[in-house]
Amino acid sequence: MTGGESFPASVQAKVQNGALQYDCNTITSYTLRGVHVKLNVIWDWEAPAGAGDRHFAIYRGKTAAVEVRQTKADGYRTELYVVPNPGADVVAVHGAVERRLASIATTYPAVSSELRGKEIHVVIPDKFRDGHEAHFARVTRNFLAYLQDSSTLPSWERPNMLAKYYVTTTGTELSHQSAPRVGERLAPQ
Repeated sequence: MTGGESFPASVQAKVQNGALQYDCNTITSYTLRGVHVKLNVIWDWEAPAGAGDRHFAIYRGKTAAVEVRQTKADGYRTELYVVPNPGADVVAVHGAVERRLASIATTYPAVSSELRGKEIHVVIPDKFRDGHEAHFARVTRNFLAYLQDSSTLPSWERPNMLAKYYVTTTGTELSHQSAPRVGERLAPQ
């Protein structure tokens, strides 16, 4: 990939049979304050044509799940879906989504929903969307502002960062206690 003839000395300890072993793709499951969490991180060699960086998130509730998707079906554009649980009344769930959208209409006008089979697609106008680069620029500006004046860092950020890095580093340590295996891909294509 780099065109180099060999791996640099800094990573030689991770080279096995001529291949660099790196901690990258993983599935981590844990429970936090009674909430079950499963993270499935996949760094593909290449994104599908037209995709770029993607993510997929599911937030499960008693009646439905909320999914953030970037799939081929939606042109790899980030979209929001509410997926009623099996046995749930789709019409009732759609009504609840409509009521929730009505409650935020003054802040987010023109956000609407539509039934797509048994799923509810939340239609978000372009004026409320940031592209990947614009989002990255906003995050970078915030980060630089926090560096300049640490008092502007939100109070929740430090414990959240500590928790995130504890989970990821501990998960990596635990993963080295058994042989690697191929995990499932939870995100839809």
